[in-house]
Amino acid sequence: MLRRFSNTYVFGGFAILLFFSAIYSITVGPMNITIKDSIIALTNSNNALAPHINLIIHDIRLPRTILCMFVGAILAVCGAVMQGLFRNPLAEPGIIGVSAGASLGGAIAIVGFSIIGFEFPQFMALAVVPSLLSSAGH
Repeated sequence: MLRRFSNTYVFGGFAILLFFSAIYSITVGPMNITIKDSIIALTNSNNALAPHINLIIHDIRLPRTILCMFVGAILAVCGAVMQGLFRNPLAEPGIIGVSAGASLGGAIAIVGFSIIGFEFPQFMALAVVPSLLSSAGH
């Protein structure tokens, strides 16, 4: 039998999980920084850590972690909107052809621009155009 938990416990548990995942994410990278050093750098502005550790945490890893949390939240909202719009709990982007349009755009960008001779990664952003066109009709 499935046991029901109140929303407070579920959201609280996920908030704690997100907090610890974010702290762990700040410690992960090519340079080994301990969890203790990460917490010290985040909580104390006048710390005894090396300046390069503070620089890595504040200028590289913390913005990366915050950006990842925002992107995850945006994707969750987009998924919930799509499920609500189609009244289908299993709705995904393939229903309206966004995935196929994005695949077509990526293939055109990779093959087309390599034939022309453009090697700029900025042109790969044009792969988004077919996915937008495929979803514009719905």
